[in-house]
Amino acid sequence: MDYGGGNSVGNEASQLIFLDENGMLESNEPEIGDRFRDIEGMDRTDKPIALSSLEGKFILLDFWASWCGPCRKENPNLVKLYNRYNSQGFEIFSYSIDQNSYAWKNAVLTDSLVWTNVIEKPTGNYYPSEAIYKVKFLPTSYLIGPEGIILAKNLRGIELEEKLREVLETTSLDN
Repeated sequence: MDYGGGNSVGNEASQLIFLDENGMLESNEPEIGDRFRDIEGMDRTDKPIALSSLEGKFILLDFWASWCGPCRKENPNLVKLYNRYNSQGFEIFSYSIDQNSYAWKNAVLTDSLVWTNVIEKPTGNYYPSEAIYKVKFLPTSYLIGPEGIILAKNLRGIELEEKLREVLETTSLDN
């Protein structure tokens, strides 16, 4: 992965520029209304976990990194939302692009991220899962419905909470 811009804590989002295996800029980002694209990462015990393992629930797919200031700033909000809505069928699949697994594990513990957290073992500087979602900045997120359809993109803070409230009020899930 080629990192453009900086990862300054004060920025609204840390800018990433992703080049494919041939050095070309990726395109065709998943859009609202598309079916989610399955990805897999390794949890803190090196066990593989796929996004599809949570299908049937409302899932926030959250791309982040321990070094990303805006990501870490959003984590307390995610903890609050997870605690509030998990019993109603809301799950989070946090996907770290960290290259340092120790820093990632430490951030997961420090920020009390109790939901599914995974990291990908990169092949050189190429991260296949980020390529599938065309991640260009952090944090990047997708709200996925129980049928596997992308309902929203890049919502944070109150916007994410309002969208969760809206979709959970209109849907009843059997946990």
